[in-house]
Amino acid sequence: MDNFFAPLSFARAFAVPVIILEPAKPLAGYLLGTGHFFFGAVTFITAEVLKLTLVEQLFQLNRKKLLSIPAFAWGYRYWRDIMDLVESLEVWRASRSLVANAGGMVRARWLQLKQIRPFYPFHASSYSVGA
Repeated sequence: MDNFFAPLSFARAFAVPVIILEPAKPLAGYLLGTGHFFFGAVTFITAEVLKLTLVEQLFQLNRKKLLSIPAFAWGYRYWRDIMDLVESLEVWRASRSLVANAGGMVRARWLQLKQIRPFYPFHASSYSVGA
């Protein structure tokens, strides 16, 4: 009987990051609604990135056990089929290419900027000691 419930314990592990980080969405909405756009956006983005990262790591660690649950396996196969369809579309490939090119351009400009004006966060001339 323990073997039957073992995959379900891995499925329950997914609830932990969701339960902990999901309340950040209403908090972010409140912050946005009260005019604190920056803090609301940072709260929302940070919570989502953490949640997605933790869930992805849990899935990678427990993939075999999770796919032994029939409903989970069916949902994963369905999702994978949809993703294969989306990734085969020309618009998907074009957008991925645009994103890769934009990333390369940003990196190149950043390196040029660093060569022109090096960044020294703790440079002695930036701070004055005494009056």
